[in-house]
Amino acid sequence: MDPRIENLEATTFFGKRLTRRQIALMKETVELFPNDSRRELARTLCENFNWHTPSGTYREQFCLRVLEELERLGILTLPERRETGGRRNAPARTEAGEPGEPINAPLPALEPVTLEIAADGRDLAEWNELVDRYHPRGYMSPIGCHLAYFILDAHGRRLGCLMFESAGALPVRDAWVGWDRRQRDAGLARLLRNSRFLVFPWVSVRNLASRSLSLAARRVADDWHQRWGVRPLLVETFVDPQEQEGSCYRAAGWTEIGATASRSVPKNVYVLELETDARAALRGERKETRRRPARAPESARTAAGMWSAVAAAAARTSERHDREWRVRRRLIGTFLVVLFVLRLVFGTGRSYGSALAEIWESARRMGVTLPQDRPVTPSSMSRARAKVDPEVFRELHREILAEAPDRPLWKGRRVFGVDGAKINLPRPLV
Repeated sequence: MDPRIENLEATTFFGKRLTRRQIALMKETVELFPNDSRRELARTLCENFNWHTPSGTYREQFCLRVLEELERLGILTLPERRETGGRRNAPARTEAGEPGEPINAPLPALEPVTLEIAADGRDLAEWNELVDRYHPRGYMSPIGCHLAYFILDAHGRRLGCLMFESAGALPVRDAWVGWDRRQRDAGLARLLRNSRFLVFPWVSVRNLASRSLSLAARRVADDWHQRWGVRPLLVETFVDPQEQEGSCYRAAGWTEIGATASRSVPKNVYVLELETDARAALRGERKETRRRPARAPESARTAAGMWSAVAAAAARTSERHDREWRVRRRLIGTFLVVLFVLRLVFGTGRSYGSALAEIWESARRMGVTLPQDRPVTPSSMSRARAKVDPEVFRELHREILAEAPDRPLWKGRRVFGVDGAKINLPRPLV
């Protein structure tokens, strides 16, 4: 093994401990594929090491950061960056990032203040540009799972930006929670970090910052669970005492618990429990209690109604299919397989595990008989899926389209759903 790897003082990078063998394999992979881009190398390593987010996607940004740190330590040499113009990942400058008209008003005049997720490519690009231009630390690609929000006033004007991302190891917070290493490794996915918070410099509204943080505290757990399949219990943030006092966090109910162990300027650490006594839940001493979610907007209620209608059609089609074609009773019936496939299609980024957990929860609400109390394993569902005739999906689509309202044709055809995902279909179904 390379002596530089053997002599490393520590092998923990951005909260994750690596073995020296893993570091050696990273070095070997970079040397074996000199023509691959940095992102291609990161994707290969994530696949080899099985580094996934809770939703099942690769932890590419985390891997890229580790590779760059290993390069800084002289252990490996990465290929040249293929981005052109400006620093790496620097968002492009556009008209959308120009300063807006000054907003100087009392908070009640702007109510209701709301948060809007920056979900699509255009919104995210504008979010990145605004943070890069006006946040003191600029923009940096988040590591792992993350959610970005715009802060809006009653007129739809953007007032600022917020981001939450996965948290890493932090001694002062770990001591405050009171968990051991095993509990921390199991519960780290339930922690978020407020990594960016920006009120635009042309916005001067007293108490807007604490109001925005309070809004985020009420919805981020539900939003994160819907997007990433995990319900967070605790959120933390760092406040540089040389830049601000942290008064907006205290006003929003956050608690200061100490400071980071930085060699330069220690930052004050603030935390907020998203559930009552979240620390006990993180230690595994009690089950967490969930807040009752706010009433969903009309679009969400419409989507929920659509899902219920599709599920009902799937039940009828599956029952008809089993009555005609199934020879013997199986542990996992056709209806559960169909629900599982539909959940994967409807829920972008779902892993098999999180999709199965959602299916079990939905089936209980609908009164569907389940083969066992706990969700089946992904491998069991994969075997069951292979036994279902693809014809059941043709029948289901015909039934859905028969009930669906008329829509404009696309190339002469009625379309049920289109996305950019790469999928594998049985050849007869194609």
